[in-house]
Amino acid sequence: MQHKKHDFGVRKAFHALQGFVILTSFKPEACIDRTYHRLNQDYQILHALCRFFLENTGPSHETGDRQMLPFLINMASLYEQFVAEWLKTNTPKGFFVKKKHTVAHDQNYCDRIDLLLCDRETGKVQYVLDTKYKNPDRVDSGDRHQIVAYANAVNCKNAILIYPEHLKQYEL
Repeated sequence: MQHKKHDFGVRKAFHALQGFVILTSFKPEACIDRTYHRLNQDYQILHALCRFFLENTGPSHETGDRQMLPFLINMASLYEQFVAEWLKTNTPKGFFVKKKHTVAHDQNYCDRIDLLLCDRETGKVQYVLDTKYKNPDRVDSGDRHQIVAYANAVNCKNAILIYPEHLKQYEL
């Protein structure tokens, strides 16, 4: 139950700070026409990001009228984190979740398994889960080989591939 120690949560933080902090709404315009100097120039980039999100706009292929630092979102990693947090919150009774489990095959090669669902009493791995942020028609043979290798590495008979959408063909 060690993973619960760090699971403070936004809701708990909000309630803990409720008497000390006042929530204030800001409009995107609050992030522009600000004066920056050597003591606060680090905030210029943060204000640009805040304005970006406050305006509820998203990146597009079109040239806009505002300056913004380019950034990328690793959707595969974000999807894996989402699934892990959802599973952690909805873990079936009698199980616990291990995230990013590393299996070393030798000193030069190891695998990092996305998620393991383990028996709470014995600690034994019951399910190996691998997230795939893609939308294929059917299970890719490489994905199948990978999840089978992961299951064999931890001596588990149950392996699950998790895609963001239902597959059109389910046969393995």
